[in-house]
Amino acid sequence: LACVNTGTSLTLNNSITGGSGSYTFAWMGPNGFTSAAATPIVSNISASNSGVYNLTVTDSLGCESATASGTITITDQPIDPIIQPVATICDGETLEISIQDYVGTNVIYNWTFNAAAISNNTPTLIIPSATAANSGTYTVSVTVDGCTSDVSNIAITINDAVIATVNDQTLACVNTGTSLTLNNTITGGSGSYTFAWTGPNGFTSSAAVPTIANIDNTNSGVYNLIVTDSVGCESATASGTITITDQPIDPIIQPVAT
Repeated sequence: LACVNTGTSLTLNNSITGGSGSYTFAWMGPNGFTSAAATPIVSNISASNSGVYNLTVTDSLGCESATASGTITITDQPIDPIIQPVATICDGETLEISIQDYVGTNVIYNWTFNAAAISNNTPTLIIPSATAANSGTYTVSVTVDGCTSDVSNIAITINDAVIATVNDQTLACVNTGTSLTLNNTITGGSGSYTFAWTGPNGFTSSAAVPTIANIDNTNSGVYNLIVTDSVGCESATASGTITITDQPIDPIIQPVAT
């Protein structure tokens, strides 16, 4: 019996001739197997049930047959592939789908994507720089020495990339009380966004459009923004250069004597 899977049963067939009246049966076999049934059934078999099964038959007069022996050879179907959980994959990241290693003389890993075969005879499928075109259903079965496992599958979604830009700005001749608004543009991604700003003088903010009050030229420099969407996809760092020049201080007119 080749490639047996869970729940398979073995029926021990036999032929009896001669003797008188009814028969009694005495079976023995591997793993301490015994039975008095005429045609025993061994449930949930595996390769461990392979071996020699012996039968002695006695008729109603007490005449006993010689021991009859039959060799049962069983090979197991490989266990089902177990696909490891796949983390959130964002556009441009590496997609990696893995199952356990199999051992045998000839092991073949059968991968498909949306029912099309993939040339990849390893337990790990790696797709670098995945895009939305790589979203779909992946399946894998494994053939070990001619026996093929059941198929396991996983649905993969490649999430849209988050793209952030920060506007450069030049603010000339700013005076006391002027504020700076850090404008930006966000495209792609899914759901809501979270914002992580850094900049000169230890500046940080989680606001979508931060405002810095009472600026002067010390607030000049590069402001960086990373945006994360609701599924965890993170933008590349977007940078904007802010250039600020101060308005000259007001003239101070010296007192004029009488």
